[in-house]
Amino acid sequence: MELGARLKAIANQIGPYQSMADIGTDHAFLPVWLIQSGKIMAAVAGDVQTGPLEAAKRTVREAAIENKVAVRLGDGLRVVSPGEVEVAVIAGMGGSTISRILQSSPEVVKNLRRIVCQPMTGAASLREWLLTNGWIIVAEDLVREDDRLYEIIVAEQGSAEALDALLLEIGPQLWLNRHPLLPEHLIRLRRQYLHRATAMEKSRSDKVGRERQKIMSKIAELEAKLKCLQIVE
Repeated sequence: MELGARLKAIANQIGPYQSMADIGTDHAFLPVWLIQSGKIMAAVAGDVQTGPLEAAKRTVREAAIENKVAVRLGDGLRVVSPGEVEVAVIAGMGGSTISRILQSSPEVVKNLRRIVCQPMTGAASLREWLLTNGWIIVAEDLVREDDRLYEIIVAEQGSAEALDALLLEIGPQLWLNRHPLLPEHLIRLRRQYLHRATAMEKSRSDKVGRERQKIMSKIAELEAKLKCLQIVE
């Protein structure tokens, strides 16, 4: 089995741990690949929808590893017992949904060693949730697949200092390690803010005007970061 670039990048963040839960597993490609590659010994593949769950069961059955991958129907981390796995992977959802899943299963979460998240949107709010709930961001990655850039956030338990709003958007480890795709990431963020600012131009509302000023300040900060990287768009 071959994984796409996004799932392969997630697989690379499992670390030295031997068990994991894949939440929103879809076809269970990730846990099956990890088992077959000898990177883990046991996995839980969970999904809230019966269609993807049946697909996951087929993948596990065809790989003949039913004794190593438990496929379960349920919402979020409720498919896992406290202490059953060391790592939780929650990928392909919005940041607010990932935060809700983590918030909804505190006993499971406090027994995890590592969380690997791949938010489709709302990465900043997810980082903020992690940092204010006893987790530190130990690694981050960017990966391109099908002309889209995906963010991967890896957290472990610990206390961390608060980050400013812009670093929550960018990703502290992405900035610290000057990820090769960081310029593209910053340009994308800048473009998103410019689009929002342009949409607000014609409004006469004072509230919208103040919000636009905040956005313009963020654009200026992003441009300063790009200049620091010696990138001029």
